[in-house]
Amino acid sequence: MEQMTRLKGIDLVKVLMAFVVVSIHTTTWPLLGIREVAVPYFFIVSGFFLFGKMKGDRTEDLSAIRTWTLKILKLYLIWTAIYLPFTVYGFIQDGLSLKQSLMLFGRNLLFVGENFMSWPLWYLLAMIWSGVLIYILRALKFPIWGMLLAGIILAALPHYIGDNSLFVKLFRDSRNLAFTGPFYVVLGGMLRQYQARLPLWGGILLFIAGLVAYHFTPFALPVAAAGLFLLAKELPLSGISDRLSRAFRDGSETIYLVHMIFAALLILLVRLDKGALLFTLTSLLAAAAAYGRYKWKTR
Repeated sequence: MEQMTRLKGIDLVKVLMAFVVVSIHTTTWPLLGIREVAVPYFFIVSGFFLFGKMKGDRTEDLSAIRTWTLKILKLYLIWTAIYLPFTVYGFIQDGLSLKQSLMLFGRNLLFVGENFMSWPLWYLLAMIWSGVLIYILRALKFPIWGMLLAGIILAALPHYIGDNSLFVKLFRDSRNLAFTGPFYVVLGGMLRQYQARLPLWGGILLFIAGLVAYHFTPFALPVAAAGLFLLAKELPLSGISDRLSRAFRDGSETIYLVHMIFAALLILLVRLDKGALLFTLTSLLAAAAAYGRYKWKTR
């Protein structure tokens, strides 16, 4: 029962962070650094559950990683197709030829994860590349500390490459491919494997300390993200039903993936600018979509 209660906190914070992501794409609100923590939190949660499927047998672990990665790949391809009309519109708006559009689409599909108005999808591609890397490292019998070190090296690599033109042409920036995801996914796995726990006040203090330090150094972001995860696990939510917790979990995914469709329509058709109105309308429409999915799954 205690474990289920801790998972409910994770689910609740996930849906809250989904709305933070909505604010990233619809406003210019700084939110005191919280907006930078949202996606790392998603990575950590995914790693927490992925490594929970790994029991130490290499064959079974590789099967679990492969299944996890293929599931995300399927989701990525489906949502890439859903956002395709916006992608085509963006290419036309930029005046690109068919050849240029196809080449750019191929680059983005494999290495960037987003096109015009499909910003949220980079996270899915980063998760896929994370799964590929973790699969290879597990096949090579890397311990989890070795995986984390590999993630740190990949995260640091772009900072030493700088503005190399080939790097920018292929990956555009350092968050793409496997430069961001693996570190946070494995960090979530370590929090799972070592049963990391802090009292609620400890998680809150770690989260706040990470946010404050992040204003001085970007290296504090993992501290803030880990603190948010640890406080989420300790939220006293025993009164929330399992069904509602599952609604939070599924709702966060729906809100994250669908919100840019509504935001794009409001921007392109209604001509709304970034601000409170765009955020409010996008949030309401995305929440309605999440509720509709919940009702359809539970009918």
